[in-house]
Amino acid sequence: MRFDIVVVGSGPSGAQAAKEAVESGLSVAMLDVGFDEPALAASIPERSFSELRRTDAGQRRYFLGSDGDTESDVNDRIGGHFTPPRAYIKTAVAELVPVRSSTFFPEMSLALGGLGAGWGSGSQVFEPFELERAGLPAAEMGGYYDAVARDIGISGARDDDTAGTSLPASGVFAPAAIDTNARAVFAAYGRHRDELHRRGFRLGRAALAMLTERDEAFAARGRLSNPYLDMDFYTDARRSIYRPKYTIEELRLRSNFTYIDRALVERYRAGEDGVTIGYRDLRTGAGASVEASRLLLAANPLNSARIVLRSSNAIDVKQPLLCNPYHYIPTVNLAMLGRAADDRRHSLAQLVGSYTPEHRGGEHVFAAFFSYRSLLHFRLVREMPLPPSLGLLVSRLLMNALTIVGLHHPESPSQRKWVALRSDDELEAGYELDAGERAAVASDLSGIAGVLRRLNCMPLSVIATPPGSSIHYAGTIPFASDDSGPAISCAPDGQLNACPNVFVADSSTWRYLPAKGPTLTMMANARRVARAAARELRP
Repeated sequence: MRFDIVVVGSGPSGAQAAKEAVESGLSVAMLDVGFDEPALAASIPERSFSELRRTDAGQRRYFLGSDGDTESDVNDRIGGHFTPPRAYIKTAVAELVPVRSSTFFPEMSLALGGLGAGWGSGSQVFEPFELERAGLPAAEMGGYYDAVARDIGISGARDDDTAGTSLPASGVFAPAAIDTNARAVFAAYGRHRDELHRRGFRLGRAALAMLTERDEAFAARGRLSNPYLDMDFYTDARRSIYRPKYTIEELRLRSNFTYIDRALVERYRAGEDGVTIGYRDLRTGAGASVEASRLLLAANPLNSARIVLRSSNAIDVKQPLLCNPYHYIPTVNLAMLGRAADDRRHSLAQLVGSYTPEHRGGEHVFAAFFSYRSLLHFRLVREMPLPPSLGLLVSRLLMNALTIVGLHHPESPSQRKWVALRSDDELEAGYELDAGERAAVASDLSGIAGVLRRLNCMPLSVIATPPGSSIHYAGTIPFASDDSGPAISCAPDGQLNACPNVFVADSSTWRYLPAKGPTLTMMANARRVARAAARELRP
């Protein structure tokens, strides 16, 4: 079989790259492993979290899992929001695409939709200086952001202090309703707004890839507004939150799109007029291949690097690696002590904060505020410096006041962050912050602690997660226009410098990783790269 374009990977980047290519009128195939197990999520009654906890005798199977192995399957810090209905997201990763490391612990996926199957839907645009530092053309990206926003549906508040640095120019619905706890935090921000601005902090309602109101065009595609059941970590009720699989399902109705699942891409071979892509058919274990005029890699920065390094026979060649350092801070919102909380809510980030301290030289540290409830308290108990029984009691007493702040720090490349393919065909990674980076992170934490206290959110502890926990990865095949870059690099349009028929459509190409959520920018850039790849192929 031969196609105009083959896309590898069905995550956010792959889905949007494929859609852009299909809409160009080209013949497009997607190679994907594509594990998907929707039955458990679909079996959950469409009722609120609190009602299910009170009344559903079968709740254990979706809150804890049926095998009882909560420690390994549910209670890990990396990807802890991959609850039992979403456990399939991590299926066979350790066996099929392992990463060997004692210092870097990434989360990857071979699921339909990739890690986007469990995406928290945070949707922020990068500012011009962030785009330029990453190697992306700031002047071009606005149109691609808007195209993605129109396609997936984004909610946000244009009158919030964070809107100018987070929201795309068009295609934005009304912001999601925030819960009782978040309203109290937002009110405290309003009282101290001028002081917090002087500290470099701004707060707003989270921009989310979530439908918050009925839209006829989306309704025709089977997507309705969020029901506010607080079950968003367990189900995709009414398809209100965007998942890449929805795009794949729509594309499969098009005559010029072919989806090939259980296909683990291993390498490619480039010729003068195209590319042969070799993959393993996981159903039979046999090798297979397809041909294309252009190959678009969107398999996650680690897996895309694995494929390129293997295909280039680049053994022991170290390539850069970017991953945002990440902390989470359990806090008690004093304004909520002894107060009841509304039951109607969603589970995702309620508020986002942009912190721009002087020591960062204009870079932002990005904070997401979650009201902790539906992920269950046993996950928090082990983080408390208390015996488990006492920790559980304290967490129950503080339930309505618990606020979790997830803090991402900006990331730049260094010699201590790398990936390499070894002679045994395993991908190895190393990750270590240098002294200057550790000092900057410590200053970030000190500054944000003062901000949180001003918001009446008293930190209980600061949890430093292992490198890789942010699930924000980039930089393994970066943009480089001359010989000063790494051994393997890409041109500004995503074209692999050593192989003109291969393009890299995910965040592998970025030279810098802002602290904001990267997924919206990944999707916008994927459309840009797909358009470049299709330019000479359009009928």
